[in-house]
Amino acid sequence: MSIISRFGQKLAETPEQLHAQETRVWCGEINGVQQITECRARTRRRVAGVVQSIKVVPRINTSTLEVLIYDGTDQLVGIWYGRRRIPGIDLGRRVILEGTIGTFNSDTLQIINPAYELISA
Repeated sequence: MSIISRFGQKLAETPEQLHAQETRVWCGEINGVQQITECRARTRRRVAGVVQSIKVVPRINTSTLEVLIYDGTDQLVGIWYGRRRIPGIDLGRRVILEGTIGTFNSDTLQIINPAYELISA
């Protein structure tokens, strides 16, 4: 493929495609991390991604913090019971989550009370 055709291909990519590619490259550089798209329920995994959304879900007697991360291949939700906020976890922040993957009444992969690591920019 010539330089001109590669340049034309880059120009044709949407911002979402460019972001996904950049995120896949970043996640691929971290040792011991698996792509979310390759994760299966009932397995212990370590995944990296960028925080896409943060949601506090009120429940009786407690609440849950749900953090959606994206690694350029798929999405995964980290769920912490009894938390309303975790200092350092903000939109756009790069994180590593580790724990047992499940679906827990959802189609989206989830990790309940994962260990987490904040990655500096």
